[in-house]
Amino acid sequence: MNVLLVNPPIYDFTAFDFWLRPYGLLRVGGQLRTCNLTAFDYLDSRDRDGFGRGRFDRTLVARPAALADIPRRFYRFGRSREDFQRLLAGSSFDVVLVQTVMTYWYLGVREVIEDIRNVGFESSAYEWQRKTGGKVYSEEFAAAVRALREAGASSITAYIIIGHPDSQEQDLGSSIRFAAAQGAHVMLSEFAPIPGTPVGDSCRSFTTLDEPLNHNKTAFTLRFLGQARVDRLKALCREVNRAGGGLSPPF
Repeated sequence: MNVLLVNPPIYDFTAFDFWLRPYGLLRVGGQLRTCNLTAFDYLDSRDRDGFGRGRFDRTLVARPAALADIPRRFYRFGRSREDFQRLLAGSSFDVVLVQTVMTYWYLGVREVIEDIRNVGFESSAYEWQRKTGGKVYSEEFAAAVRALREAGASSITAYIIIGHPDSQEQDLGSSIRFAAAQGAHVMLSEFAPIPGTPVGDSCRSFTTLDEPLNHNKTAFTLRFLGQARVDRLKALCREVNRAGGGLSPPF
């Protein structure tokens, strides 16, 4: 049996290759070693640094109607559609498996499926990634940064989530300043509501989760916090980073 594994392009406001590998799809492929496997990864980044991080090719596209109120440029990230179509034109597959990570990236999956249908074969698989983890206390964070510095790390980045539905319990300004004071470069990570999780379902009072595009991290955070507050938090990050809160990473 000839099996094609596809990691589709991303349609989003932002996307960078921070070790974004199709782990789930490759795990599935590992169970299909008796088949003739072909993999097509749209998210093959370029200009990777010494840590393996890189940039995706991108094309400016029109914002979907569901995101028309978000004042950001919308892009298609990944290899060209023509590359994939050439593969399909020159090969024959019995089964095609397509993965995605975020629900709101379904536009890339849809693009792949449209091209697969043109050659008559289709089987798509969706994967949901639930983000889990425990709390990191301030003392532990400070100790971790010190240990990294002593070990010779030249660039340490702290990600602080914004847009979480319980953000009223966070002191974001103090958190940003504290992380920077420890010597970390501070970056903001926007929250994306994932249906089926307790936190994600709690966001239904703020947005319509039945439309996957509303799960978009940029869109949800802007709608939840408002443009003015997001801009203030970003300005604070720039301020503390300029003041010496760690070395800036390449992105």
